[in-house]
Amino acid sequence: MKDVIIVDNSPNAYYFHPENAVPILSWYDDPDDRCLFEMIPLLEALSQVHDVRQVIPKFVRKDINLVDFPKAAWVLNDAYR
Repeated sequence: MKDVIIVDNSPNAYYFHPENAVPILSWYDDPDDRCLFEMIPLLEALSQVHDVRQVIPKFVRKDINLVDFPKAAWVLNDAYR
């Protein structure tokens, strides 16, 4: 599970593995949605860490079920040192 990333808009989808979850906004009925496209740099950075379970919980806001992108950049930059 150290290399598995779950990208989903429903917390029920990753209920048993929240440390692997990267929440995304719902895209239904939005033909202009670009959330997944905008998440590519984050996913590319996560592909370089040893264990995503140690990193993802540091920047996912559980209270609002969203990624804190500025914090993610800081955490992932720190993970490379």
